[in-house]
Parts: sequence; C-alpha cells; structure tokens
Amino acid sequence: LSTNQISFYNQAASEWLYVVPWGIRRTLNYIATRYRNPKIYVTENGMDEEDSEISTLSDALNDTKRVGYFKGYIAAVAQAIR
Repeated sequence: LSTNQISFYNQAASEWLYVVPWGIRRTLNYIATRYRNPKIYVTENGMDEEDSEISTLSDALNDTKRVGYFKGYIAAVAQAIR
C-alpha cells in the first residue's frame, strides 16, 4: 500500500474495523480483471457505531458520519465502474 492509501481510512467504532472506501474499489477492480467482468452484487455494506443515547429525532437524522461513509463508498464503487 502506498502512504496515500494508508491515510485514507478512519477507525470505526470497533477497534478492529476501519472505514476504507478505496478498498471496495480495489476489490471490484480485481474481480473484474481476474474473472473477466462478472456481474457483482454488493448485498450489504455498513458501518458500526458506538452506543449512544440520542435525545431527539433531529439528532438521529443529522447523521453526518454515516452520510460521509456512504458517500465515500458509493464514490469508490462509481470509480470502479468507470
């Protein structure tokens, strides 16, 4: 891994999980090259979060960390498709 790639991950709530959007891009590119572009279905992708008491619906809907997570992974999948 290059130092650029290493700097693009964040620690998830669990100490052994990381948020690594470029990892899905690399995996999809590898599968496409190795197996001559098979159909691929990503059936589950998500992030863990520390337990917290959310006091209001507004707080729950303002989930910028999860929105950023999905934006990063969707962008990485889009890069793999190109």
